[in-house]
Order: sequence, then structure tokens, then C-alpha cells
Amino acid sequence: AKPNRYQKQWFIRDRRLKGGSYGAYLKSVEWKLIRQKAYRMKRFRRCYVCGVSGRLELHHTRYDLIGTGSMKGLVALCSHHHETVHRYAKFHKCALSTATRKVKLGYQARRLARAALKILIDNLNRFIDGLVVGDIG
Repeated sequence: AKPNRYQKQWFIRDRRLKGGSYGAYLKSVEWKLIRQKAYRMKRFRRCYVCGVSGRLELHHTRYDLIGTGSMKGLVALCSHHHETVHRYAKFHKCALSTATRKVKLGYQARRLARAALKILIDNLNRFIDGLVVGDIG
């Protein structure tokens, strides 16, 4: 069977690591320097999805750039959204870049829906309060 986009990215990662393990790469001096550089940059101080600051994890959206020293293809994610992105990619068999974008869009859509629902409920409550007050007077 032909590999899907989710599977292809692991082949790309392994090829870029030239036989080394991803775990070893994450313990390497190169990765440590990239992490230090990233966390000094403003765009890596908040979760790319929800904007929370604090304990963040660097997430590769593209494995073809591993080992290049490039910051492109990296985003900061809180642990919840990092796990969510990987679960989304695996379930939908899509690339991590697609999963990252979709999880962010889903979060934004839910946030907007909650805000709209709150406004609707507030307006409905004001309307009901007006009816009740009108009935008494």
C-alpha cells in the first residue's frame, strides 16, 4: 500500500537524521541550541494554538528541515495542543503542518462560537428581564 502523508513525514524525518534516532536528535547539542534560540524569540513564547505562555514545547511542522538549523517549520505549543496535533495528524493521516493549522483553526472557531453564544444568551436574558419587568409594571 502507498504510504499516506502522515507516514511519509516519518520517512523524511528518518532520512534527514541519517540513521540516528529522533530521541538522540532531541538530546543533541544542535537541538539544544535551536531551543535556546527559539525561546529567546517572541513568537516562541506563547502556544501557537491557544496563546498560553509558560511550559511550552517546540513542535516540528516539517521534518524536511531537521538538521538544517532552520527555525522555519517550528512552532511553540502547550503540551495539550502538541498532543492534540499529533493525534489529529495520525487520525486524519495528514502532514503535521496540516494538522497544526487545522487544530489552530478549530480552536479559533470554538472560541468564536463560545463568544457568540455568550452574547446571544446575555441578550436573551436582557430580553426576558425586560418582559418580566414589563409584566409587573
